[in-house]
Amino acid sequence: MVEFGELKEVSLRQAWPHEANNFTPWLAENLDKLAQVIGIPMELVQTEMSVEQFSADIVARSLDGSLVLIENQLEWTNHTHLGQVLTYLAGTEAHTVIWIAREFTNPHLSAIRWLNAHTVDPYDFFAVRVKVVQIGNSPLAPLFEILERPNDWDQKVRIQSENRELSGFPKLCHDFWTFYRERHPDDLTLREGFRGHTFSFSIGDVRAFIFLQPSVSNVGIYIRPRNSSAEAAQSRDRCLQALEERGRDSDWPATLPVNINEREKWDEAAAFIHDTLPFYREVLELERDGKLESLDTIQPADPQS
Repeated sequence: MVEFGELKEVSLRQAWPHEANNFTPWLAENLDKLAQVIGIPMELVQTEMSVEQFSADIVARSLDGSLVLIENQLEWTNHTHLGQVLTYLAGTEAHTVIWIAREFTNPHLSAIRWLNAHTVDPYDFFAVRVKVVQIGNSPLAPLFEILERPNDWDQKVRIQSENRELSGFPKLCHDFWTFYRERHPDDLTLREGFRGHTFSFSIGDVRAFIFLQPSVSNVGIYIRPRNSSAEAAQSRDRCLQALEERGRDSDWPATLPVNINEREKWDEAAAFIHDTLPFYREVLELERDGKLESLDTIQPADPQS
């Protein structure tokens, strides 16, 4: 006879002790789990994006190129976070808002329903409850449950699925990263089919971004803290200082004046990213291991070579 285990719910704090330091970084690296529930693929744009004096938890990009704002709470919803959601919506020009929380009060669910009923297309609002479950001593498993969503969301998902072919900037990014993988198959950090304009990786408390700008004529690599903690900010600052001392610009540690719209420049842009990234990766690894003083032993790539 088959023996069944009992599914039990465990505290969110057991999985993620701190919302900003643990849950937000985890979700940023596992957006596919949320995307499966919402129904549309999403690519990470940035965590802790500055909006006036606040920071939006996660900003992602959907398949059609529009921005998705994700606001996290590991507790019950409150008016403060509802106000932050509206503030971030205005400051990021996002089209889709996903508010994630442990539990939602009835007034806040009513607010999401009201927003879906009274805002014009293309704005969409979601209320998503997050749980963590376990069977016996099995690994913890996250669960996302949609409590409120737009009335016409199924139709929108179906239309996006039927029109899956990319166009515009998302297609440009997809084509460039496909070109990059073909030129440098040894770089396995970039997954096949990636179409975002920002590719990033994290080491310790620091995250490095490769940022493609389609109209400002440069490809840039820059560094941001992984979360909003003081420790992460200090870690970022140490990396920037070390890079600046080696002749790098502290805001854009490495840039190449190439317009990504000009496909004839893609070989140069791909070579620049491939040759420069190892230096930044090693800087982050040294900071993580507390050995940043050994930076002088690294030979940085020449951005103009």
